[in-house]
Amino acid sequence: MQIDEYLFWSLKLNENGEAELALLVLEKGLQHFPESKELWAYKSAVAGSYNYSYIQKQATAEAATLFNDKNELFSIEYDKALSISKKSAYEYISSSIKAGEVVHEVIFSKIKSIMEKCFPDVKEILEIIPALNILDYYFAMLQLYGHLENREKELALLEGLVAFFNKTSVNHEVSQAIRSRHKAVLQKISSSLSDENTQPLIKKRPRVALCISGQFRVGLDELKQNIGYFTESCDCDIFIASWGKSHDIIPSDIFSPTWRPKVFARSLPNIFSGRVLTLSSKYFFKKFPSLIQFAQNYTEPEEISIDEIREELNPQGVTISNEERFTNSIIARHNPASVDELNQYKMFFNIKTCNDLKRRYEKKHGFKYDLVVRMRPDSIFSGKFDPESYPISPENFYVNYLNVGRMADALGIGCSETMDHYAQIWSIISKGVGQVKIPGFRRKLHPHTTIFDHMWLSGYNLVFKSMPPAPLKLPEEFKAEEIFPGVVQDISKRLEISEDDLLDLKAIVADLKNELSGNNARLSLLLETAAAETQNSDLKKQLNAFIHTEDKQINITNQHRINSHTTYNNIELSDITKYLQNYSTNSHNNISDVLPLIQFWTDQNKDEAREITLKLISICKSKGRFETASNLLHYVSSNL
Repeated sequence: MQIDEYLFWSLKLNENGEAELALLVLEKGLQHFPESKELWAYKSAVAGSYNYSYIQKQATAEAATLFNDKNELFSIEYDKALSISKKSAYEYISSSIKAGEVVHEVIFSKIKSIMEKCFPDVKEILEIIPALNILDYYFAMLQLYGHLENREKELALLEGLVAFFNKTSVNHEVSQAIRSRHKAVLQKISSSLSDENTQPLIKKRPRVALCISGQFRVGLDELKQNIGYFTESCDCDIFIASWGKSHDIIPSDIFSPTWRPKVFARSLPNIFSGRVLTLSSKYFFKKFPSLIQFAQNYTEPEEISIDEIREELNPQGVTISNEERFTNSIIARHNPASVDELNQYKMFFNIKTCNDLKRRYEKKHGFKYDLVVRMRPDSIFSGKFDPESYPISPENFYVNYLNVGRMADALGIGCSETMDHYAQIWSIISKGVGQVKIPGFRRKLHPHTTIFDHMWLSGYNLVFKSMPPAPLKLPEEFKAEEIFPGVVQDISKRLEISEDDLLDLKAIVADLKNELSGNNARLSLLLETAAAETQNSDLKKQLNAFIHTEDKQINITNQHRINSHTTYNNIELSDITKYLQNYSTNSHNNISDVLPLIQFWTDQNKDEAREITLKLISICKSKGRFETASNLLHYVSSNL
């Protein structure tokens, strides 16, 4: 078969609702034509149209290597989705946004132009969107038009959606959010029309307030370098609100916080970035608790000196608060459910405190800043700030991350009045209890969603602008191989075998020291080497299972666990069937729990493995577990 034939049959299958078979046909075609742009693009389009996010990401990543221009790739994928139906085209756009594939502003602009070309009539859009009845689709659609140049179109869409909600019994939360946005946009438009200064103010060197709030997790030298990226192109004044100590606490227990250097929290997981550990910092330290003490040995919480800040940074205003006293008051008054939730109170308090410093300075000197930049002390940038990229308008709010229903919390830019409104979040949440939904908001307290709700429901244009971050660096004296004994100890405890049985591998350790000395070392390399070297067959299987399941032991049934006494060879097909039934009903299980089992069965009997996997895909889809179904389908298309 030629490329056109694979495309023809996959299109036919997809038109008949057989997306899985269409993807299998495309996979076969790509085995013969691995550099076909059209096959890759169509695979991504089909996957995106049916919310198979894993396959879409994989296909887009593969296709991206063949395209010099990502716009070209997106256009082809979109055209293929459009060839299915307009609804599929829109679903592809929404899926791409949710998958984070199209946050780049160039792609974002491309989507908007495509949407306007494909759906020039607001009525046509409204015919497609309300039928989906999913909150994220509304947000995705409205974000495409939530900018000044498309204000009229967004307002027309909002009015159409409100009319639709008035006629139907659509989810109250959805309708309330859209109505709030509609009302706020009308108010913004009315305010702009009555304001004499409606034209964006463009200056060669605007006056900018840098509001730096939050915990110091880098030194003053790094912060001075950050500030330098702004002072090269702007007249900057600096305002700082922080705590009396640097670094942060391990998010485990509110009442007995453990300090650890933030640089380790970010960098250690990156060192072990292979298949075993793709973890956020809090889960990393839960899996490897011995490394907490290791990090503490390098850095204890340091006192923050106002005098040093004033001498080094020359701020127009600075406030250093007592974190322990603030924490105790929040626990007593709001009873936060976790350290993560407690940290939100801390963040929004410092944002408000820092903004108050800015407001008092403006009032004292009788002026308003052209732009205000809210940033964290550890938001390290690697490029110069270009003020011309941020048209000054009371309606625009700029962030360096924007997705469906959520936005960045580390950086925000707007005119002075906009940032005053941004800082009001503290006044709202300090009146309520964090564990319940905040009045006027759609969701519980969370940094990305709370900020989005606050600004989006207030009618602001949310605009994505990237600022290139630079990675935090580990201390120069740090030697990665020093953490090896602790890692071995933690793994041996979870596998319930002795360290000697796990790693009688001193020679391997020596060989791996060079690998472990850099930031690209992979723990999976160590484990795979151990699995290859050991002569203990049960241990070999355990290590392989550990590698493939991110250190989770495979729970076949309550009676069958893979340990030193039970191997894969003891498992019967009936056990697998029982396990699949239990697996599909537990929303906490994920693909890593079952994939090693399927891989083993593939080696034994490919037909049975295919039958088992397709059955599991069907069960997962019926339970609404589409991402797991997508991952399993990817395995089938690649291996079965």
